[in-house]
Amino acid sequence: MVLRIQEFIQNKMSWNFGTRVGYQLLQSIWRSAVVKEHVRNTVVVTRVTPANLPQLGKKFPRKMKRRHKVYYVTENENLKPQGDLQLILLQDVPKIGVKGEIVNVTKQVGRNKLLPFQLATYASPENIKHMADTQIASGMDPKLTASARKTIKYLQLQTLTVEMRRDQDWTLKREHVLHAFKKKLSVMVPDYALTMPEKEIVNEFGKFEVKVTINGIQTVPVAMEIVEAINQSKEAKMERMLAEQENARQKRYQLRSKKEEEF
Repeated sequence: MVLRIQEFIQNKMSWNFGTRVGYQLLQSIWRSAVVKEHVRNTVVVTRVTPANLPQLGKKFPRKMKRRHKVYYVTENENLKPQGDLQLILLQDVPKIGVKGEIVNVTKQVGRNKLLPFQLATYASPENIKHMADTQIASGMDPKLTASARKTIKYLQLQTLTVEMRRDQDWTLKREHVLHAFKKKLSVMVPDYALTMPEKEIVNEFGKFEVKVTINGIQTVPVAMEIVEAINQSKEAKMERMLAEQENARQKRYQLRSKKEEEF
């Protein structure tokens, strides 16, 4: 109808001021009414009454009747959920991931909490390549996963404490260090990923260094300190508690005597 009015104005009416204004108004309405975006929809249908289709190379046996043209919808792609958003995190986000990690989040979380605040960007091939180049420039291997990079940062900031008894002769073994990683730092280190110090440590307390290889790619030095083990028996705990109480009592007595001397 809009197109017919447009043709009528172009062909039949004289071009006075009012006609020109009316034509421009109708033209703006026509442009806004027509959607020029290409939309591709997929709907899967099935015939209610199967048709007698011809075999390959033969003629159609007879014309299809009206009942053969009745269909019912079996699948509508427009009604399917579109799925989650795949994003690249630009910053560490609690409970979601760390910087550089590719995560799948709901559209609500991605569009309301991550993208507006520049905490993430879309995981397009260009952005993935740019993130990999940035990691290489910063000296970080792009093959490492986000959890591996997080583990590396964690180990670099920690000091591993290994407890050994002073009243017995001992030699530091791999089992002692692996057990300390699990108990003290809550990190499971495989035996093949641990590199012990070159010099054998025998009855020596102090600070040393071990190395851990992450995913067979990057080796991380970890500070290690060997300290005297504390006796955890009930008798030893009772003795330590009594000693602490005695020390506290002596300190209170010293403070009281000092105040009396001042007065």
